Amino acid sequence: MIRLSQLSPSRRFMQIGFGRDASLIAACLALASSLAISESTAASPKVGDRVRPAATAACPTPEDITKLNKLLEQKDSVRAQAYIAGKCLDLPAGLEFVVDTIAAGAVCVRPPDSRDCLWIPEAAIVEPNQH
Repeated sequence: MIRLSQLSPSRRFMQIGFGRDASLIAACLALASSLAISESTAASPKVGDRVRPAATAACPTPEDITKLNKLLEQKDSVRAQAYIAGKCLDLPAGLEFVVDTIAAGAVCVRPPDSRDCLWIPEAAIVEPNQH
């Protein structure tokens, strides 16, 4: 059996349901809407929580999330789409992840049976399952 960690990053996420064929426009809109969630609605996840984030962009570093946030705050959807296409993945809603690391405004999540994690906006987590 091939372990997820043995696959290239793009193949790894295709194996768990992340396709590069997902719409980049939808990812930008989902990211923008997750950033628009008020602080009272957004959950406050803790390391180890099981969560199901809203659809959003998932990136390799928290700095990527900061860069995307700035592009979307500037309403530069063209550059945000290009950034997602070049550095990030479209993360569909409804998949379960475990919170691995938390930084300012960003959370690194991983599939429950994997060691690899991706950074998403903290606002994309609206309901932690807290198992």
